[in-house]
Amino acid sequence: MASAQRSVSGRLEKHLLQILTRLFRPLAGTRRFGIIEALGYGSEIDHWMRYAHVVECLRDYRKRVGGDRPVTVLDVGGGPAGLASLLRDPRFRLVAVDPKVAALRSNQALKVVGDGCRLPFATRGIDVVVSVDSLEHVAADRRLEFLKELDRVTRSLIVIHCPLDSLDRRFQGTRYDKLFQRLHRRDLHGEEANTAEHLRYGLPTVELIRSVFPEASIHGLQNCDVWVRLMMGGRRRWWRVANGLCYLWSLKPRDDRPPFHGALTVVTREASPAPSSGGRRATVSAVVLTKNEESRIARCLASLQWMDEVVVVDGQSQDRTVEICRQSGARVIQRAFSGSFAEERNAGLEAATSEWVLQLDADDVVTAGMREAVTRLLSEDDRRCDVYKFRRRSIFLGHRLVSGGWAPYVPYLVRRTAVRFQGLVHEHPVTVRPIRALDAEVDHYFCDRYAELVSKLNRYSTLTVQEWQEAQERFRRWDVLSKLVLRPMKLFWKIYIKKQGFRDGPAGLIMALNNSWSHVVIAAKWWERCRGGPTMEPTFSTYLGQLNHRSTREADALWDAGARLPEGTLVRRLWLKPMGAFMRTYRREGYRQGWYGFFISVLSAYESFVLCVKLWEHALPSQVADARNPVSKCAIEQTLH
Repeated sequence: MASAQRSVSGRLEKHLLQILTRLFRPLAGTRRFGIIEALGYGSEIDHWMRYAHVVECLRDYRKRVGGDRPVTVLDVGGGPAGLASLLRDPRFRLVAVDPKVAALRSNQALKVVGDGCRLPFATRGIDVVVSVDSLEHVAADRRLEFLKELDRVTRSLIVIHCPLDSLDRRFQGTRYDKLFQRLHRRDLHGEEANTAEHLRYGLPTVELIRSVFPEASIHGLQNCDVWVRLMMGGRRRWWRVANGLCYLWSLKPRDDRPPFHGALTVVTREASPAPSSGGRRATVSAVVLTKNEESRIARCLASLQWMDEVVVVDGQSQDRTVEICRQSGARVIQRAFSGSFAEERNAGLEAATSEWVLQLDADDVVTAGMREAVTRLLSEDDRRCDVYKFRRRSIFLGHRLVSGGWAPYVPYLVRRTAVRFQGLVHEHPVTVRPIRALDAEVDHYFCDRYAELVSKLNRYSTLTVQEWQEAQERFRRWDVLSKLVLRPMKLFWKIYIKKQGFRDGPAGLIMALNNSWSHVVIAAKWWERCRGGPTMEPTFSTYLGQLNHRSTREADALWDAGARLPEGTLVRRLWLKPMGAFMRTYRREGYRQGWYGFFISVLSAYESFVLCVKLWEHALPSQVADARNPVSKCAIEQTLH
């Protein structure tokens, strides 16, 4: 009974605190920040305490530098409830990076907390970096690297707010964190999560900050006794509301006497001028990602002979890919695939030496129009943009897809020193400047054989499920209907009807259905990852590999035996054959195996679809095979020798 009463009282207190904060915010916020920011701020009282001095530093800096150009501010650790909610000023351009978000924490190209401290921004690419209550959440052995990373990306100003310890005992954050946690357990019957993490990692020290920023100005904030009284309000929990509102109303540094719990660290440096091209033509490198691409890499390299430099990032190929690249004059970097395509592209950026870098895959071919557009861009070298996007025209089994959204813009022409990539599968550049479009395109021969597309779907679906799992997605019953039925149907309607994929004939229909099937495969693998318990054999990845080889052998045998798809039956077979295969497999044995049997039945339907497509592929005219390989044998020999 007593526990239930405390729970109800705690919930009432929390709701009252939120209501009073919302009612009180316009008055208190107007005194310091202005009515617009106060009305727009969506957090609680303690956030006001943290960001009050930070906002003043930013506005003082804005007055000091002057000019009309917006100041780029990177908020590390704030997220949507941080600086972006408070500083609503057109003179600032905010970029928020929250390392506590699971989707960002798991991103191999965005390592801020946990496995590393790599920010996806170029050296001296950010005007001002703000870090509020982030340093103490970084593991102790990573803090030096974290501070050096802030120093690397910052051009002018660094503002750090966090609790600290010091040898002279002027700052005693750890001591009072222990006191606060003890009072919290006594009065509120539980530990406070953030403070528990402070004590687990240990607080940073003034000496650590001085080792990286010897010129830093460190101002003590929040007298420890005042801080504990405001956070706890004594034994009576309701006094915490009154104390918090009083502090919010005053917003004055009343607690300016040591010992301090927290500090505001300000590092100011002279802004370095942007480099000038001096009237010379900018240079461009091509970075190509490869792994076992001996059948296609020569075609790509033949279209890059005009580049100043070609860098190939190879994922330890087992065929002649590396030999072909080196014979063509490209510089090859071999490294094991890390699981993130962004890591591979960033490795290419670090290895390149030109000012601009064109990021490509081994199945891309640069057209004459793209060459002219890049040459014209290099002669102008507009310093106001760091990323350009261009169209990537997809070619499927010799068919140039003109509809269905298969010519998307990709932002793969980047300034080497100003951009880093992030993302496991669909990687993209991180930039603080607008992305502009080039009126040019690259041909993307993403599929010379349909079996290659099935293998790619198997590999990419595994990486996608890995992203979902690291983002702490859970499998729910509603997701069966959503990801197995609604999502594929919506995607098919979008590609085939809305974006007029039907104009591409059978190729457009097959691509629309293939994309729908890809979400079915992802849902199956997602269930397999989330189910727990012993692993069922075969795994879905293994089953898809067997499915691909089995359907290829069966299609070849049927074609050699004289089997043909009658004209006008492709559409019917692509729809009805998979449905029949699902019903037969599920009725025969799938229903006995629960969810696993259901998904195996679904994948057997996908096998029937793949078999029909491969049989249709055999019927393609001979000139299509030539269209798949537009670079002649003579051109390839010239590339190799």
